[in-house]
Amino acid sequence: MKQNTWMRCLLLLLLWMPTSWLQAAEPLRIIMTVDWEGDDLRPENLEAMARLRREFPDVPLLHYMNAAYFTKPGVDRAAVRAQIQSVVRKKDQFGVHIHGWKSLFEAAGVTHRTKPSWARGGRPESVQDCRLDCGWEIPINAYTYDELRKVLKTSRVLLKEQGFPGLQHFRAGGWVTSPDLLEALAAEGFRTDSSAVPVPFLASELRGTELLSWLRSYWADITPQSQPYRVKTAEGLLWQVPNNAALADYMTAEATLKVVQDAWKRGQPYVIAGFHQETADDWYDRVSGFLRSLQKLTKEQKALIVFDIMPESFP
Repeated sequence: MKQNTWMRCLLLLLLWMPTSWLQAAEPLRIIMTVDWEGDDLRPENLEAMARLRREFPDVPLLHYMNAAYFTKPGVDRAAVRAQIQSVVRKKDQFGVHIHGWKSLFEAAGVTHRTKPSWARGGRPESVQDCRLDCGWEIPINAYTYDELRKVLKTSRVLLKEQGFPGLQHFRAGGWVTSPDLLEALAAEGFRTDSSAVPVPFLASELRGTELLSWLRSYWADITPQSQPYRVKTAEGLLWQVPNNAALADYMTAEATLKVVQDAWKRGQPYVIAGFHQETADDWYDRVSGFLRSLQKLTKEQKALIVFDIMPESFP
């Protein structure tokens, strides 16, 4: 009799609870990422990031760091380190991000390639001589497995020397990939790659570019609903964690929020969003607008949504 009474009380409680409280017990986890392109550290972008940290102090960031900041000719590494650290907070996490910068690849003992290029019209004339640095637009899948391992290893060494720990996670410049790259990541002990992306989010901005064609061939099956999955390579297993909300350069605040709302309604565990350091000032309103809207969503609808960092593995 006591058991029946307890069951009736539990049923009444469930009927009384708001529908939004009956979501899956596990929360939707939002991982906010920053791609550091290795190009420049303009004050307006660092200040935009600092403002974001002040307004949203409880949102950790996964910084995909590019070691090319530390390999450019005549660089003051201590000054660069201080600039980057000025927008880093205690709960943040670090990964590796690589574009085809000449200075970085040569620091790794790899000959810099000048093609192919995803720049509209080919390699810009202004960087032909590479007096400062060049190669941002050269896809890293143009390099071999052995070359990529050298650059991954060098990137980690340089970043660790400058005080950036962890570095178990990776995202390729331009989201470009290849079997050689995935094998090199696994061989170097990386836990995750977050280069997969829903290409329709990028199609308008990248229309007419070689990059868009490449991405369509790599990530045709990736959607905003895509979740982490295991990739088997000749060098071992690797988690692919789709950047399923893309980055703010391509997504309005409303579009990013919709990805989150859909994921929450479907009971999906992860949304990976973010922005670029080099355009943080340009798209500050998009990023801050998304975060404010998300705060409102969680408050008004009791949505079980949390900001998190990247785990080393997934269930």
